[in-house]
Amino acid sequence: MGAVYINVEEQILIQKCKIGDEGAFREVFEHYYSPIYYFCLSYVRSRNEAEDITQEVFIKAFKSIKSFGKGSF
Repeated sequence: MGAVYINVEEQILIQKCKIGDEGAFREVFEHYYSPIYYFCLSYVRSRNEAEDITQEVFIKAFKSIKSFGKGSF
């Protein structure tokens, strides 16, 4: 897979998430929910499964946000 680049605003959001800023978590969730959901839906073809997978993606991402770094993608 090719490299994924994040912009300065995304880097700032990630830093805020790392210190527990709930507003930053909400912003990340609202920004990325739809793209992740539709990506999952394109593979599983079930709305319920796509919702479950998307939820798991965010749970895992937020639980491991403190270890997020340049090599995370």
